[in-house]
Amino acid sequence: MRIDLQISGFRVTGAIANVSESHLLWWRNGRLRAQDRISVGLRQLALCATDKSYELLPARLIWLESGKLQEGLVDAAESAASLADWLDAWWRGLSAPLPFFPEASYACAKELGKGGAPEKALAKARQQWLGDAFRQAPSPESEEAANELIWNGTDPLSGDFLSLAEKLLLPLAGRLGGQAR
Repeated sequence: MRIDLQISGFRVTGAIANVSESHLLWWRNGRLRAQDRISVGLRQLALCATDKSYELLPARLIWLESGKLQEGLVDAAESAASLADWLDAWWRGLSAPLPFFPEASYACAKELGKGGAPEKALAKARQQWLGDAFRQAPSPESEEAANELIWNGTDPLSGDFLSLAEKLLLPLAGRLGGQAR
């Protein structure tokens, strides 16, 4: 499916693969990561912005975890989440680092989506950001080389982190759960 959109002063062009009349297909040979869920959500937003008939198109996620094939369905958004918000964040991120980390931000938004208090959501985000002593892989986002360089000794989960996770991911988090079957 070809995409060519004008949104908030941006022109978005490209193509989205694996779109059929019944679903948007996404697969991964490994555990499903937050960045996979976000990628699917952004593709759905672009499809909906291109053609409103795609608003009811679910995404089918297939992944391999613990040696078993897992599958989940994601209902398409009613376009509550705005592609313009993502473009604005991308634009701001070109001039200054944004405190947005797929795993930590997704954990935060998911907790907020369940009605959790901001403090609890930040605790979930911090757990993803820092990891724990018992998890061997993958490494926490705080240990990624780029994050260590950019956020050297500061706490990126303070300041704009919560509002950015809420603005970008809260509308997506509810429908990006991808329940294993």
